[in-house]
Amino acid sequence: MQTAGAISAIWSVVTVLVYAFSCLGFGWRIAWALVYREDRTDGVDLTTAFLLGIVVNGAFLTLLGVIGRICLMPVWILTLAGLIVGLPMFWGLAKRHWSASSVSLGLKQLPWSERLLSGGVIILSLGYVLTALITPPIGDAEAFYINYARLISETGKLTAMPAGFTFFSTISLPGELHFAALMTIGDLGAAKLFAIPVAFASAVFLSRICSICGGGPTSRLVLAVILLSSSTFMFYAIDGKVDLFAAAFGLAAVYWALLATLEKRHARMLVWVGLMSGAATVSKFSYLPTLVPTLFVLLIWRNLDGRHGTLSRASVVTGMEILRTSVWATLPWVPHLVKNAAVFGAPLAPFIGGPQDGAWLNQVWFAPDVTNWILATYPFALVFGRYPMMGGSLSFVMLAFAPFIWLVWKELGEGRQLLRRLAYAGFAGLVIWVALRPSIIAPRYFLATVLLFVPVLAVATEHFLRRFSAYGVLRFGVICVMWAALAGSSWHVLPTLRALPAYAVGTLDQCAMASDYCAPQRLLAEKGTPQDRVFVAGYYTYWLRTDQLLCGPNLDEAKSVHEANAPVNRLQALGFRYLVADGSSHDQILRAAAANQDATLLMQTGQIYLFEIELPEDSKPICPGGRPNTWSPAWAN
Repeated sequence: MQTAGAISAIWSVVTVLVYAFSCLGFGWRIAWALVYREDRTDGVDLTTAFLLGIVVNGAFLTLLGVIGRICLMPVWILTLAGLIVGLPMFWGLAKRHWSASSVSLGLKQLPWSERLLSGGVIILSLGYVLTALITPPIGDAEAFYINYARLISETGKLTAMPAGFTFFSTISLPGELHFAALMTIGDLGAAKLFAIPVAFASAVFLSRICSICGGGPTSRLVLAVILLSSSTFMFYAIDGKVDLFAAAFGLAAVYWALLATLEKRHARMLVWVGLMSGAATVSKFSYLPTLVPTLFVLLIWRNLDGRHGTLSRASVVTGMEILRTSVWATLPWVPHLVKNAAVFGAPLAPFIGGPQDGAWLNQVWFAPDVTNWILATYPFALVFGRYPMMGGSLSFVMLAFAPFIWLVWKELGEGRQLLRRLAYAGFAGLVIWVALRPSIIAPRYFLATVLLFVPVLAVATEHFLRRFSAYGVLRFGVICVMWAALAGSSWHVLPTLRALPAYAVGTLDQCAMASDYCAPQRLLAEKGTPQDRVFVAGYYTYWLRTDQLLCGPNLDEAKSVHEANAPVNRLQALGFRYLVADGSSHDQILRAAAANQDATLLMQTGQIYLFEIELPEDSKPICPGGRPNTWSPAWAN
């Protein structure tokens, strides 16, 4: 018992490393066959192969889920297969001569103040890793993403989430299937930890973009500070949500699109553009109107502006090449189509067919006056906005360092053309999103596009520090701003540090850093029998047992309870013994339960109330044994 926490942490880390290398093995093998046909072990090539491996592994897991075989042995076989096919690459990496200079990222070239700041970046990054490992899922991850992965892992098959998330189950599963696989061979910590290498992959592509635009070690340091202090980026590296998968794919597509317009032999690079852009758009549908215009601007830029640069016309991307790239982009959509065809009988869901609730595809978050205010305050709204459902903001460093672009623009040399291209491409995607969904002020919906402004700021900041290197007070001010950004973003990590001793010895309460839903639902998971149905008047069901989750209300039952004049009576008629009510979002049902003599309050934590409902003695369980009472997969009918 005293070492349970430490052993669990070690096992989680080992599991996620093995799984990540398995993805890398699959991706490298396919990359070698499709694109490289040579030994490529550069960091950006390996990172691209890793992302491709995520897509390939996800396709295999989709097939396993359709036939109901996401269980221990098949997942381990799949994982070991990735390691085996990647053995030549791993052997090549092991034989490669690694010098200190090859892994230092140029830190020796930095002045002492920036080296010290680099240490702060490393420490905070490790804190985020620990936070991802220790903390339970929160927010949307607790409602759907990790919760859905748990359901897939414990049932072994792809099915729909019950009740309110049935329609949402038609989305693609860029991270959920991997989370389910890691829960199967590891645990929750391993599943949540898998988002960390995906976040690192995003940083790798942004760093390489900085390099080809003329940036050096300082620009990469500024880039790291901006990412670590952007809650809309780092929050999704630790909470169990999947937004960073789409962002990593999108940034990979941007990098290869930019490189394709700089190299004469760019046909193979366009394969990467197609595969990565397809993976990004299927991972998050909002990337269709944002990333696609961004890539289009990047690819046709040299066609429109051949006056700049020293490369020949051979580097111009033709219309036929863009068409072939689009064909490659369709491949990552195939597993999604297969999943929806098998589970819902509607391959084109959620756009056409499947369980319908189209409101989430055509969202309007705020009233016109609030929307107009959001539009009037761009880009400040992306940094300082604190709107409901926003899901984090960008770093204030982006606004603080924006004047540096104007001050040093003429001194950026050849990199200036590339930075202008990035800025225009990012602006194109952002403007189209604002035109289509002006009230949705959530950077996660277009994260890959908005992050294209980061290399512009990072390179400009580096040139500013070089130009005014003699003015120590200016350098001191810039460094202080970045330290302030790191300090401000450490609040995610501080609860982890306080809980670390208890976690290490295995005495940390699971609900210590969880939402208020944890305690009531854990009580039901421990005390409730499989015949006791639970109705959750709220959005979070992660802490219930899987049989209780599957035995929850279907869409019609949930609708009838919410529309009933006497909700408790309707719950009794449907055989629900327990009610978990969220007073902050379902106050009407809560008040009805509190006023009904057949509902007894068992527990309250914050705004979450647990009631036991007295059922008639002759009532029979509608869902005996915890059998699913939800949307049935099409293949099971």
